[in-house]
Amino acid sequence: MKEVILALPTKNISKIKKLFPNELTISWLYIGDDFLKLHPIEEKLGENFKRIDISRLIDDISTDIRYDFIKWMDDVNTRNGYNIEWWFGTISGRDMDTFHIFQYICYIKVIEHIYQKHKRLPDLIFVESIELANIIEEWALKKGCSIKHLNSFVLFYRKVFTCGLYVLQWCKFLFVICIRLIAAYVSHTKHNLIKTTNHHYAIIDTFIHFKDISESGVFDDRYYPHLYEFMAKKEISVLVHPVMYGIGYRYMSIYKRMRKSKTVFLIREDFLHISDYLNALLYPIRLLCTPIKHGNLLDINVASLLKETKFNSFLFSMEAILIYRLFIRLGKTKIKPDIVINWYENQVIDKALISGVRKAFPTVQILGVQMFIHTPNTLNTYPIQSEVDYNITPDTIIGIGEFNHKKALTFTKNIKCQIGAALRYANVFCQKEENNNAFDKQHVLIILPYDLGTSVELLEKFCKAIKSIAYNNPILIKCHQCYTPKHLIDTFGKRKWLKNFTIYTGKLEDAFQQTILVVSANTSAIVEAITYGIPVIYSMRQTGLNNNMLSGLNIEFMDEIFTETELTASLIKYLNISIEKRQKFKLIGTKIRDMFFTPINDKTMTSFISLILQ
Repeated sequence: MKEVILALPTKNISKIKKLFPNELTISWLYIGDDFLKLHPIEEKLGENFKRIDISRLIDDISTDIRYDFIKWMDDVNTRNGYNIEWWFGTISGRDMDTFHIFQYICYIKVIEHIYQKHKRLPDLIFVESIELANIIEEWALKKGCSIKHLNSFVLFYRKVFTCGLYVLQWCKFLFVICIRLIAAYVSHTKHNLIKTTNHHYAIIDTFIHFKDISESGVFDDRYYPHLYEFMAKKEISVLVHPVMYGIGYRYMSIYKRMRKSKTVFLIREDFLHISDYLNALLYPIRLLCTPIKHGNLLDINVASLLKETKFNSFLFSMEAILIYRLFIRLGKTKIKPDIVINWYENQVIDKALISGVRKAFPTVQILGVQMFIHTPNTLNTYPIQSEVDYNITPDTIIGIGEFNHKKALTFTKNIKCQIGAALRYANVFCQKEENNNAFDKQHVLIILPYDLGTSVELLEKFCKAIKSIAYNNPILIKCHQCYTPKHLIDTFGKRKWLKNFTIYTGKLEDAFQQTILVVSANTSAIVEAITYGIPVIYSMRQTGLNNNMLSGLNIEFMDEIFTETELTASLIKYLNISIEKRQKFKLIGTKIRDMFFTPINDKTMTSFISLILQ
């Protein structure tokens, strides 16, 4: 049997090509979702190397095994959940950015499918994960395949590098703790936490970006627009639990702004003790000494994958411990909230907050607010039964519409769920009336996701497709805030950047008014576009998991495309539709809007305070 080459992604492709000197066509496979690694490898390999397209296959497999994965996850949580710190770890958190086991199992099933169909493996397989590569090698050897594992000498050095990286991350965490302590001490002012005599109090958990608080202390919460005004109207005082995001090292500045603000912020350094920080800093040692109890997942021994995974993003776990201990400290103060409103993505920091509130304020109701749209493979956002059993889910979840209400209960029915105002989507109910002249506009809008690699993958596919139809009208590019336009252009390549590409920095709702077609991937903005009646082309990932929240709804003017050929066909179709069809799409979009979103009014806002009024 022909020898299969198994390799980690590398820049030294010439060495690999020399292993296939006399062959005209070599089949190869890429196992991983980093397009920024995949693309240069594919270009350097050349035309003789034919990559196996797994885009449809991995999408189907992810759908097929999703419930099996959650069932396994429930079992692992049940075995380990007695330890409170289990819930602050990467594995129970199952954040798809740091917890890749679900995706890895999908890859293993892809390889099994290819082998069953062709009775052989590809000639060359690149695998991003070391432990996944070892599992694939072990599986292939059992099937009688001959495997040559390249880069094996790199494994030791990569493990040493990873350990060194963990130490640096720990040092960075300690450094940030020191900066925050100094900033909190220097900026500290004497003030009463409860600034009013109102009867009711709510703690609101939210993310804070640097620009959210002006120099004069005015706070504009992008996550809960309209809510603070409504609570003031109902005479409910608010204390804000801030989770810093994208602050860098500017804590002195942000703390001074918080101290000036009329909004009351619970700055954790005002409450935590040295013992709390020591407890968080020693977490990696406790993690190292704690075994994980688990069973096989779909008959696959995932012990090595769990070992590889459990230290991923342990900084978030240390942050979670501080949040947990903060709320325990708050329970020993005069602060007695009537309700805690948690921005509930079911991350480890959310589990920590909920656990801390349960211990500090046993009778206080926790409201988990999900002001976002559930996506198929962002599995951490869905509460599951084991989390309900261990009492680390909110008392009630608030969704933004009927669709989200049902989605939130996908994996457990044992949690209350209500529909509330779609605070962040007021624009979908304020659309301007369009006349026939508006339909003459020819702007295509590309909305890029938060992941830079996925964005480049989308642009690569789009550029090849749009060139084939000679489209010269302006194409608007809406970047995600996680990277700058310059970073995007430099990564994509200035030479490949089309002349009619224009970076758009305005609001999406304004862009929708001048757009006849949206092209996107892995972003919830496509739902907003659909409510405007704008056709959407959703570009599916080549080797990664997809998160199309409109998938399966059979919307007439939404296409899922896997290839450049399919993208070209969809572009031709939607750039040449009649005014009558666009008007029809607008009517359909209104119905979809009412399915996904709830308008903002006193009745729908009451969902946020109903637990207080009971």
